[in-house]
Amino acid sequence: MPSDDAGTPQRSARGPEPCTLRRTGYPSGTADEDCNPIGYVEACPENSLRLATYVQDAEREKDTAATELLRKARAGSRRGADLGKQPLHRCLSG
Repeated sequence: MPSDDAGTPQRSARGPEPCTLRRTGYPSGTADEDCNPIGYVEACPENSLRLATYVQDAEREKDTAATELLRKARAGSRRGADLGKQPLHRCLSG
């Protein structure tokens, strides 16, 4: 990725460059600071746990619309964690 005089990465005019899951020496597994598969897989379960608390709060308040929305968001976070594990496993195993 090109950088400016200060060494800050600059995106090309054609849009973001694709993320690759290969060992690069960076903690995320990629040199692209905007693509962090390890952080993504870690954040999804954390979000799911936080959303579980919000679901309980909405249930306690008998807010069915919020409860339904938060349950869907929580399910999405769990799915995201599962989807992220596959490429991360490939990245780490070889």
